[in-house]
Amino acid sequence: MLSLKPILTVSAVIVLILLMPSCQKDNSGEDVTTIMDYDSNSYEVIRIGKQLWMAENLKTTHLNDGTVIPNVTENSKWITTYSASLSIYDNDEATYKGVYGILYNYYCVETGKLCPVGWHVPSDKEWTQLIDYVDNNAMKLKETGTDHWQTQIVSSNVTGFTALPGGYRTLYDGTFSDIGIKGYWSTSTMGAGHLSMGVLFYGPLVYVLSSSSNNIEKIDLSVGLPFSGWIQGLSIRCVKD
Repeated sequence: MLSLKPILTVSAVIVLILLMPSCQKDNSGEDVTTIMDYDSNSYEVIRIGKQLWMAENLKTTHLNDGTVIPNVTENSKWITTYSASLSIYDNDEATYKGVYGILYNYYCVETGKLCPVGWHVPSDKEWTQLIDYVDNNAMKLKETGTDHWQTQIVSSNVTGFTALPGGYRTLYDGTFSDIGIKGYWSTSTMGAGHLSMGVLFYGPLVYVLSSSSNNIEKIDLSVGLPFSGWIQGLSIRCVKD
């Protein structure tokens, strides 16, 4: 009698292959897949060392539970908003949102629901792990060329991180700065605090990449310049839980 065992084994293998998630390879050979936010924006995902990162800046207009994040356009309102809010550079969605993503205040980060489910805003420790992996060299993280960076010293983007200079929005007067020059990424880690006129202000630790340098700078927004407290508009990258 003909045995069916080999046929069943081959069939099982075929089923398993069909059920496996499809993967592609980026230029560095890392496995790549995608994730989707609440707005159905799709993001490429890359593995850098032991971490999985989004390869694009976040651009959702909702928290992952469906809560709408208000888009604050007026400068006077931005500097007096003390709840989760977003901003698009120069309030020009057509020009900036698709490329550079959205700028978020720290109240968005503080909700713990800004990134897609299963992902989160990285802590200072997680950013440090990334930076150690690339030997503190921003050339391995920045997009190559000058399509988006105003100027560019040598950059390889071997990690596929494709960092872009999305600039920021300040607390001082609500204006926007540094598009094409620097990218500012918020961590979920609070800084040391800044005592001013008897009030202790806090802000997140932020990582900055510049068009003029391949150094990676860390600043404490509660004590550094530009001082912004919790209301600076910053880019966000998410990392997998």
